[in-house]
Amino acid sequence: MRYDDWTAEGRLWYVDDSDAEDNDDVCGELDGEADLLRQFDRGEKLYNYLDKRIWKQNEAKRAASIIMFNCLHRGRRSNAMFIGPSGCGKTYIWRCLQELFPERIEIVDGSNITPDGWSGKKKWSNLLLSEKFLEGRQTVLVIDEADKMFMPKTNSRGENWSEIIQGEVLKMLEGTYVDLGSGVRVDTSMISFVFCGAFSVKSEEIAEKKRGGSIGFVKNNREVKAYDAPIERKNLHDFGIMTEILGRIRRIVNLKPMTEKDFFHMMDAACSPIRKLEEEFGVEISLMPETCRKLVSEAAEDGEGIRGMENKLCVMLEDALYEEEDRRHFVF
Repeated sequence: MRYDDWTAEGRLWYVDDSDAEDNDDVCGELDGEADLLRQFDRGEKLYNYLDKRIWKQNEAKRAASIIMFNCLHRGRRSNAMFIGPSGCGKTYIWRCLQELFPERIEIVDGSNITPDGWSGKKKWSNLLLSEKFLEGRQTVLVIDEADKMFMPKTNSRGENWSEIIQGEVLKMLEGTYVDLGSGVRVDTSMISFVFCGAFSVKSEEIAEKKRGGSIGFVKNNREVKAYDAPIERKNLHDFGIMTEILGRIRRIVNLKPMTEKDFFHMMDAACSPIRKLEEEFGVEISLMPETCRKLVSEAAEDGEGIRGMENKLCVMLEDALYEEEDRRHFVF
């Protein structure tokens, strides 16, 4: 399937599964992690695995492959930060790797972490309760929505909540033993910390500054938009992240927003939400041209990206299954 300026020529949209066999899971019938380690014995092989599942974002796929290879084969930790708008794939990259190595990667939501001694059940120490951190081998902890965790917040007593949390994060990044009670301790020097966040406020601020006297446009008459320029360390410091934390983050990876054309190609790729739902529900799904057009346009406009397309398709499928539970092929 090709894009071919469909908007100008009014081309039909369709889903072509003719190359489905080429995108089958490369893992095959592997027996445990030992087989996986032998199969993925080079960072390039991890990259190729991701490349079949994620559209574009080559720099992020390469960085994730290096971090994962270091974890699996070199016994080295590599702290990083993945930055990009919602729906660009920054967390999905790690979900794909987690499917390969579920015992090595933990993904958590960082938006509702609270400091020790404060109300709230989710503490940094709670994130380490997973068995995978207790086995004494290299692992990766991915903190999604990290920008919300780092954003300055002040309580009624004037205390900066974020600074307290960052102080706890700093100890983890330095590598320390965390006491989880009952004599159980976790060595955080064995954990690679990967922070994923949109930092949309900072990105829009950078774009606004670049607009400056150009009244919203640059020399080539293209409007300056959020994420046109990368978010750098100095921008993250201005956002409120401690210098000490930034100094312990080896890589900062900026992901680009996805365009309508990108979402179109995703619908026919191995990472298609159609393919995912077909596997999850054990059905076949076909989309009418107008349905594809609507899903892709909304994904580009509302910023929800591939996640938004999947959610909308899932609702359509669940509603249809409610009416006809035994049906196996659906056309929307």
